[in-house]
Amino acid sequence: MNPAKLNHGLNILLVLVLGPMTALFAQSNRNITKPTIPFRYVITENSIDDPDDPKIASRHIELLLDQRSFSEQNLKLLFTLVSKRFPQPNLLFVDVYTSLEQAPTPEERDLGGTSNLEDQTNNRHLWAIYVRNKNDEYFRYSPVNDLFGNKLVQLSQAIKEQP
Repeated sequence: MNPAKLNHGLNILLVLVLGPMTALFAQSNRNITKPTIPFRYVITENSIDDPDDPKIASRHIELLLDQRSFSEQNLKLLFTLVSKRFPQPNLLFVDVYTSLEQAPTPEERDLGGTSNLEDQTNNRHLWAIYVRNKNDEYFRYSPVNDLFGNKLVQLSQAIKEQP
């Protein structure tokens, strides 16, 4: 058989087989909606301490948020997203950095060092810390207009029964 005719026949077969699949794939992609988040962030660390003991297990997340997006409203949304993405273990700590200078390098992390603590005391960059446990959900952050202060935002608190 002539190789050119064989090649032409294979092309027609591919169009007949893959054509409907391509149309189906394109149709399914049109139905997917991307979440609308008004900012970008990157998770730089995600670790679980004591994963074998659910009573004391905790997750620690560090993430980098663009400083231009740093606001109380965006932090509330960010912590809602992270909390939903990582429902377990219940004890969750999140550190938010707005500069790479704040984030520990792998070498600092190996030594147990945290470059962000010194940076926060120097008040050079915006930061936030989120905590979720069985009784509380809150975060602290450095207000944009007052790098020397920090603000507490209580998101939820367990109702304590009265005797």
